[in-house]
Amino acid sequence: MTLLLSQHRSDCFICLRWYYISSSSLSSLPCFSLSIFVFACCIFYAAVSNFERSQVLGVISLLFIFLRLGIYYVESTGRNSKFKKEADAMIDYLARRNIPDDLREEVEDYFRFRWKESQGFNDLERIRSLPASIRVHTFHSITCGIASLVDFLSIKKLGDTSFWEVMTEELVEEVFAPYTWLQKEGDIPARILIVARGQVIVYHESSGFVYEVVRRGNWIGGTPDFSSSPTVATAFTRDFAVGFILSRKSIQRISQMFPDVARVIRDSIAWRKQKHDGARWKIMWAKHKSQILEIAASMSRPPAPWPMPRVQR
Repeated sequence: MTLLLSQHRSDCFICLRWYYISSSSLSSLPCFSLSIFVFACCIFYAAVSNFERSQVLGVISLLFIFLRLGIYYVESTGRNSKFKKEADAMIDYLARRNIPDDLREEVEDYFRFRWKESQGFNDLERIRSLPASIRVHTFHSITCGIASLVDFLSIKKLGDTSFWEVMTEELVEEVFAPYTWLQKEGDIPARILIVARGQVIVYHESSGFVYEVVRRGNWIGGTPDFSSSPTVATAFTRDFAVGFILSRKSIQRISQMFPDVARVIRDSIAWRKQKHDGARWKIMWAKHKSQILEIAASMSRPPAPWPMPRVQR
């Protein structure tokens, strides 16, 4: 490379002049990359033999790699700095308000979890401003194929753009802290919560029996439009979790536009209710086994005659 520069000093001087003019007149990072590309083309043109050109291509490839790493570092550092300012401002506020240390630690854990999972972004809010077609593809890319795991979403193909446009409009992303109550036994559900990350424990509150552990791609809840009976289970998050929420109004809109989706939701709610009712009978049997057997035995025995007849000798 040094030999090339010494042999074609005048040509390289012209190349550097073009690079200086283009890079000084363009300020953004993409334009800066373009100026390096112009400089690379000029150097490549100045090379004579194939060996010299291969040397130039190797050096230029390394330049582009370092440039991309530099851009990524600058962008990530700036994003981290902005999110850190937001977290520090909240921690400082809590300290000034004399909030206990254990609660401040929970807030710090919350910000750490948000940065680890999505670098502080609310993905659905970010992509909602995109054009519909781009928003749909971005949604599937960001959620890493969660649609294929959710029963009432998996019946729709990726090409059903009208459905996915509505879903990306209606879904709301929310982060839940550990031990957040999502539903209580006896309540009538009014929303659907799809678990995107984390775990949700569904259990029988009075006995402590765990019905199921809901993980990524499964969901809980419902609406009175599908079942007016109260829930027989309580649900809470075990650790930090991220969920996609559909409100009752959103579910009504989706049900009117896509009856096949509503049918799957209704069948899933009925199946879950049947499963939980069966588990409740098992719990009742384990707690009151002896009493139930005693009642069943008394009902099966014929009543003894009374008073007992006397035997004549």
